[in-house]
Amino acid sequence: MRIPAHLLETAKRYELQRWVNRKDFPADDWFQSVDECKAILTRHKPGESIEDGIYGDEPINDDAVALMLGTSLHENGALTTYVVSTAQGFTEDEWPNILKAAGYAVLQRYYLSVKKGEWPHG
Repeated sequence: MRIPAHLLETAKRYELQRWVNRKDFPADDWFQSVDECKAILTRHKPGESIEDGIYGDEPINDDAVALMLGTSLHENGALTTYVVSTAQGFTEDEWPNILKAAGYAVLQRYYLSVKKGEWPHG
């Protein structure tokens, strides 16, 4: 899985992939969050009304998961603290792309760990 082209420059500017690959990044916690986001997005069964859930049996949307992860990284303060520490500066208009790029960086590491058999632990 690759970070989408329109977010790759943002990911590189803020070194988001390097951040999520650091030893002190709580990868297991965030991988659990990936699993939980996917569960939320696939919870509803086909045939339910749109009010009950619109996802049915469609494939999981990485864009939606990345946005959920990025928002969570923002809400717990980790992303903001990290981005400010890079001293790159950013505008309010850039923040949504930073958020989503960070979510994709976590997803990228998650998929690699699944492929290598490192997640889930077992």
